Amino acid sequence: MTLYTRDGSQPRFRAHGFDEKSGSIAFVFQDITNWTEGTEHISGLEIVFKTPDHIIERWKTRKPGGTETAFEFELHRKGA
Repeated sequence: MTLYTRDGSQPRFRAHGFDEKSGSIAFVFQDITNWTEGTEHISGLEIVFKTPDHIIERWKTRKPGGTETAFEFELHRKGA
């Protein structure tokens, strides 16, 4: 998977497989193009399929120096 970011970099990830127990797919950082060294970039993603109407995206970023930070989005399908 390639992510096209607003800063113009393109981090690329490889799916690590589907974990049936957690209902998730992990995308592992492979490399990055058009990135300015010394700046923060997206370094990982996990998508959790809670129900057909509810998923969670867990993103990771890597700051200069190697520190990782995580944030997540919960997405719910709106009922009819």
